[in-house]
This record gives sequence, C-alpha cells and structure tokens, in this order.
Amino acid sequence: MTVINLINVSTITPVVAVGAVTTSRAAIVDVAADKCAKINSLIIANIDGTNAADITVEVSDDNGSSYVAIASTVSVPADATLVVVGKDNGFI
Repeated sequence: MTVINLINVSTITPVVAVGAVTTSRAAIVDVAADKCAKINSLIIANIDGTNAADITVEVSDDNGSSYVAIASTVSVPADATLVVVGKDNGFI
C-alpha cells in the first residue's frame, strides 16, 4: 500500500458519489492506491414504503480482499434514512 502524504497535499478534488443499495455487496467509493479519500457523509435511504431493510456497511483497505464493518445489520425502517457517517463522526 502506498504511503499517502496528508501534510503536503497538492490537490483536493471534491467528488460526489451516489450508488444504489441492493441485497448484494456493491462498491460506492473506489479509491486508487496512490490517493486518499475523506468521506464527509454516508446516508442510507430506504425508499421502500412498506418494509424495513437491514444494512451492513463495510470498508476495505486492500482492494476488496477483506472487509471491516462500520455498521452491521442495522435496520432502516421503511421510508427512513440512516446517517452512517456525518459531520459528527467523519471517516477517513
């Protein structure tokens, strides 16, 4: 893994990523090995008007070989949202 220099940053590029959550694992943010990403917010929205959804959010730092859960089997009620990462609990 490349060591990222967070002190002498040459470029900061804002990016908005949006992805659909399904019943299988999906990559929403993919970061090149020589880059660093700061996730400002991760909001899960359950748009099903009837059923709750169990959500697991995982992070991989080795290109998908292994994962660590930052939220595991959290129930999101119908027509509700879950803030997994927000301004009060930033995630780098």
